[in-house]
Amino acid sequence: EFSVSNITDFHGRLAADSYNKEMGAALLTGLNDEINGEENIFTTSGDNVGGSAFVSSITNDQYTIDFLNAAGVDASAVGNHEFDQGQDDLLNRILPESDFPILGANVYQEDGTRLLEPYSIEERNGVKIAFVGTVATSTASKVSPAGIVGLEFRDPVAETNQVARKLKESGTADVVISLFHEDAAVYADGFDAEYVDFLFGGDSHVTYTNADAPVPFAQSLEYGKLLTDVDFTFNKVTG
Repeated sequence: EFSVSNITDFHGRLAADSYNKEMGAALLTGLNDEINGEENIFTTSGDNVGGSAFVSSITNDQYTIDFLNAAGVDASAVGNHEFDQGQDDLLNRILPESDFPILGANVYQEDGTRLLEPYSIEERNGVKIAFVGTVATSTASKVSPAGIVGLEFRDPVAETNQVARKLKESGTADVVISLFHEDAAVYADGFDAEYVDFLFGGDSHVTYTNADAPVPFAQSLEYGKLLTDVDFTFNKVTG
């Protein structure tokens, strides 16, 4: 057994705001720790920074990066807002400052290589859990063109399926979870249930849970208003 928790579209909402039902960094971290303890895997589906509350934007979101590190985030998808200040800022500042991988399986450079790592792996109780991160193709029109020169945002569902298949067939991962910076409900049917086991959506600032879909999915609203927690059971004998 292992558990995975998720937030998405946090946008630097570090301060608790009861009127807007935003938990803030301290309550969110405390809740996550209370529910899950040490064995939990903490994830985000992107837009951790950018479009941020003043308390974070005044520090160029350094305080939000510090919060995510302190809270023990294990993996994050890259969101469109991580490109707000351009790919150089993402690669040379945000990534090095983050104690966790920021994943972008569908973000390609002109030479055909990926800008970011496509996946990361966490192991719990002998089970290898892979996280595949992708960002919405609309990123190309949401951020300054000058900051994304030479980048191509390919189909996130197709890229996730491709990476998941390789991970499963090679034995690199037992379980594959998509960190999908795009609306989960709109795209869930496109995921290959043979290779993708769960989907955490983002970007559209709504919330869903659907445990009965071929690839079950959830989406954690916005601004630290909601923490999604999913418990998994994996049979190592039967796979």
